[in-house]
Amino acid sequence: MTKSLSPLSDFGDHFIVALDGTSFTNIDGALLTELRPLGVFLDGDNFLKGAPYGEWLAALRDLLAKAKAACGRERILVAIDHEGGRVYRTPAPVTRFPYAADYARFSAAVGEAQAVELRSLGINLLFGPVADIHSNPANPVIGSRALGATAAEVTRAALAYKRAVQALGIRCCAKHFPGHGDTATDSHLVLPRVDRSEEELLSRELLPFEALIDDGISCVMTSHISFPQIDARYPATLSKPILTGLLRGRLGFGGVIITDDIDMKGLSDAFSEEEIATRVVQAGVDVFLFNHKPQRAVGFAKTLAQAVATSPSIRDALSLSRKRIARLVKSVKENPVVELSDEVFASHQGLCTKIMKTASAVG
Repeated sequence: MTKSLSPLSDFGDHFIVALDGTSFTNIDGALLTELRPLGVFLDGDNFLKGAPYGEWLAALRDLLAKAKAACGRERILVAIDHEGGRVYRTPAPVTRFPYAADYARFSAAVGEAQAVELRSLGINLLFGPVADIHSNPANPVIGSRALGATAAEVTRAALAYKRAVQALGIRCCAKHFPGHGDTATDSHLVLPRVDRSEEELLSRELLPFEALIDDGISCVMTSHISFPQIDARYPATLSKPILTGLLRGRLGFGGVIITDDIDMKGLSDAFSEEEIATRVVQAGVDVFLFNHKPQRAVGFAKTLAQAVATSPSIRDALSLSRKRIARLVKSVKENPVVELSDEVFASHQGLCTKIMKTASAVG
């Protein structure tokens, strides 16, 4: 007997959702079976921290196998944030590299090392590199996460990093378009405002993104930031002038656009769920990311189902979006969860030590 699908599964292509914990739960099962999302997001809560390497790796293997089965897809995206510094989700012995600002000159080597380790965890989509420029010293959320303080520095390091990661079977997602480096507030907490024109962005903030796009990056992540000179009403994640006009039009990006976490207060406190769901699609976004409150994805999928029934423009936008998503999925490898040798981790730790010594000498 063929298992009947939820009507919401028609919209699963447009969602990446977090998992509930270190083992597959009824909450995971209900959500993934109903929505059949494109992929899952791994956070620190999905790893058995404090357990021996072989034990937490086996638990992760089981978690991902059950998640894939529940999604009912031949292939799913397994995504993670993994930059170094404070953006670090995985337990030992996975190498804890320092902030990007410290390893920028070693970005190709770090990208290769991180890709080897992440690939062994079944991950095939990395939310990185950070393409933001540390252009505002008062920035509370980017800072040392950026690969440099100039467009040239970030471009060089981000390209090297992206090439190393994608060469090892992991797709990259540049973030946070059109640049989070010039803000003075944190979009996790409030909606930042950057009073720059499109031409000003093109002359600095967008240069790393443009280079990554020209080099074939697979995905771009949006930022929940207001750019009133470009769009007086909506922040980047909801803005058609920014995402369709600027990203797809002027920069020529034909890949998949993914939102930053929909649950961040910079977005969720400023707009209703219905407005976010419909405006995101109309702006040109392909995939919603829910990495804090994944159950909210069901409500968003219902909103999309209702909108498609009444709005030809949303129906057409989703149809184009599914074609872009299909191309991405076709290019993605399914990476098995496998144990790495002590020698691999020792080599990567040696690189980490070298970076820290170099950063200390320069500083």
